[in-house]
Amino acid sequence: MRYQPIKKKLENILLKYGISKIKFPYNKLIVGLCEVVETQPDSNQENDVIISVLRDGYHKEDEIIRAAEVVVVKN
Repeated sequence: MRYQPIKKKLENILLKYGISKIKFPYNKLIVGLCEVVETQPDSNQENDVIISVLRDGYHKEDEIIRAAEVVVVKN
């Protein structure tokens, strides 16, 4: 995709100012860090597993700049 280099440059600028992308280490919903925009059933996975991140979220230390928008499993 032709926007990848621009996205990488923007992320580097944000990191320079202490703003980083919200990560979900166990691929599980973390209340307060993300907004659930859609749910999908999946009997092979437990509830609140993130299926996809539609929009990245960002934070600076303990302050949420923008919550991530995610799709999660809900059985």
